[in-house]
Amino acid sequence: MNYKIFLKLFSLLVFFFNLSCQQNQTQEVLYQSKDQEIIDKNEDNQSLSQNHNQIDLSLSTLEQQIIDKEKAAKKLQKARDERIEIEIKDTNDNFIDVNVARFARETNNKIGQSIFSRTGFSIYNHWNECAKFKNKDDAQRKFLKAGGPYIDKFNLDPDGDGYACKWDPEVYRKLIVPND
Repeated sequence: MNYKIFLKLFSLLVFFFNLSCQQNQTQEVLYQSKDQEIIDKNEDNQSLSQNHNQIDLSLSTLEQQIIDKEKAAKKLQKARDERIEIEIKDTNDNFIDVNVARFARETNNKIGQSIFSRTGFSIYNHWNECAKFKNKDDAQRKFLKAGGPYIDKFNLDPDGDGYACKWDPEVYRKLIVPND
């Protein structure tokens, strides 16, 4: 009895296997026909062909390159025409008249040596404020122009040494200034 059940199950498995093989063959034939259609379309098309995800540039003609160059030039000109230019008349260099070299020569404390009192609380973040400047000299100029080192309203000198954003006065202290 078990032998008959086993034989029926085996024949059923063979039937399903054959059915799946036929479906795979049908799909394979379908995909081959689709691939052949794509290849035929590419052969009919006289533009750039793609083989194995690589573009064959040898099929591009000089005329097509000239047309593409003209299109790119028109697109570039259109982008330039749409560009908006803003002329800035008043620059942010309103603290140029502050002489950081003179300030450096008039002081003698070291970086980090606290000689001015600070409250310890400020609405301004020291690192964010210092990041706004191109260089440390500009930060020191802004600091001095705003009343520093006695008043540090932008929190540029939280340690109270008189130098904004870890500005180093030693470069200016080493300068030799002739007496006028």
